[in-house]
Amino acid sequence: MPPLQNSPTQPNSAVIVEKIEHLSQDVCELNDTVKENLKEQVEFRIQYAKGHAELVTQVEDHEERIEKLEQLCADLKDAIAPLIFANKAVMFTGSVLMVSIIGLIIAILTHQVQLGF
Repeated sequence: MPPLQNSPTQPNSAVIVEKIEHLSQDVCELNDTVKENLKEQVEFRIQYAKGHAELVTQVEDHEERIEKLEQLCADLKDAIAPLIFANKAVMFTGSVLMVSIIGLIIAILTHQVQLGF
């Protein structure tokens, strides 16, 4: 006896074919999506590599600039050292002179010194 076409245990062959076609379309869509994603990923990697190369170049330029500035800072420290010493000497001389002038003014006010013109 041939199997029944509409039996609940045996689906219709047209339904099976339709489901297979639907699955085939889904697989094709997934394949296209994967290809698009792969293409976008390759483009992203290319752009990332270009950006990374530019960034590395900028970092190297900045490192050179920092080295020059550090050298300039060291040179300025060497140039400032004598100026600091000269400033201390001038401050000491000025302080001694100021104390002398204040002492002279106090001496004049207390009549310990007589001015002769």
